[in-house]
Amino acid sequence: MDLETVAKDEAANSGGSPPHVRRQVPWRWVIPAIAYQLLAITGSLLIDTEVGDQYRLIFRYLTVPVFATCYGVAWMLNRTGAGATARRWWAPGLVAFVLLLTAGGIVDIANALLGDDTPVWVGGTIRSTTWSSGRTGKRYYVVVTDARTGRERKLLISPAEYRSLAAGDRYQRRMRQGGLGYPWRWVRSWR
Repeated sequence: MDLETVAKDEAANSGGSPPHVRRQVPWRWVIPAIAYQLLAITGSLLIDTEVGDQYRLIFRYLTVPVFATCYGVAWMLNRTGAGATARRWWAPGLVAFVLLLTAGGIVDIANALLGDDTPVWVGGTIRSTTWSSGRTGKRYYVVVTDARTGRERKLLISPAEYRSLAAGDRYQRRMRQGGLGYPWRWVRSWR
């Protein structure tokens, strides 16, 4: 029995209201969650890839295992609980969704560590240049049609490259082949 159930039983037997039960922070979950987020942020800040490459991989191969793990852990922790609550159903799903959305940096690190230093050239004919603005400042992108595959690619570029490139030009970038199948490079390599 947990503390809350014991407090309710005591209150019911004594005829009074249940005493305030103070919940403690589950540090065994908080510290790994903080470490996970720091690793994910580090990977996102240090490694440059095509925009969205890692998320195609994440949602194709990791969705089912992450959701199964989150619901399995929740089931193991709540086996002895009485009755099903809504929280037991939506909380593990929410945790799994957040893990999938924030896993990009970790997948980028794995891609870089598992790959070799084989250089690959990524580029082709520029379709457009674009920029976005947010809390971290402006980011500039070039959208190219890959010369090898014919696939459209969106790459992060420097402000100087953004000012000098136009639709119809050819653009190429030297990157490294990653172990998970998509090219990468260190972010600061273009400055």
